[in-house]
Amino acid sequence: MSAAFACERGADGVRLKDISDRVGMSPGHILYYFGRKDRVLLETLRWSETELAEQRRAELSRFRSPWRAVQRFVYLYLPVASDDPRWNLWAQVSARPPGDAPGQAQIAALEQGWVDDLADWVARGVDRRDFAEVDTGAFALRWVLLMNGVAEQVRLQVPGHDAAWARRYALAGMASELGVDR
Repeated sequence: MSAAFACERGADGVRLKDISDRVGMSPGHILYYFGRKDRVLLETLRWSETELAEQRRAELSRFRSPWRAVQRFVYLYLPVASDDPRWNLWAQVSARPPGDAPGQAQIAALEQGWVDDLADWVARGVDRRDFAEVDTGAFALRWVLLMNGVAEQVRLQVPGHDAAWARRYALAGMASELGVDR
């Protein structure tokens, strides 16, 4: 199941038959591998985020400037529009969060990957004295959580809060906190 497919209909609108037809398997095989329909959605999110993490790390590794890497990180993190498939997939999972410890741990690990990557680039900037001294872990966690809220404004199409606004908002706040002269 693709992230876009899950977002086309929402978690409640996708039947196991729809999934099995899309992937060429029987509904029984889907249940055998995943156990429950909500697991298919969670695994789709895991697959999407894992693929994006690989792409993100490869792209960011080409930057020498920590600030340029942080700027690109923000662009990669925030939604490109209100109908961004990745963010809508997260919304579907949020609407039906996993009720078990392994599922909750999986969600936490996906978000922690973003936090760790941002903390790494901020630490590089602090080490090079490009950034003010900050607690890199706390900074990264705070900004990932803040960007989640900013992304929700974009996703909900709050007037004046489009993708460009979200990027400006996040980057202005980060620059201020890091002592970056933009």
